[in-house]
Amino acid sequence: MTGPHPWRPTRRRLTGTLPAVLAPVAACCVALAGLTTRVAGGNAGTRPAARPPDPAAGVP
Repeated sequence: MTGPHPWRPTRRRLTGTLPAVLAPVAACCVALAGLTTRVAGGNAGTRPAARPPDPAAGVP
């Protein structure tokens, strides 16, 4: 008998793909939490406050 079929998931294959699946899910959760905080704070639909550029930012 040959090895496991290529379409059948194995524990090694599942644990190997887990970080690749969790990274975008975690990024979406962080973005959703930020948007929820913005809406709950009453800032939805408003632009961030404009600040003048720092003149010393480009000076080495």
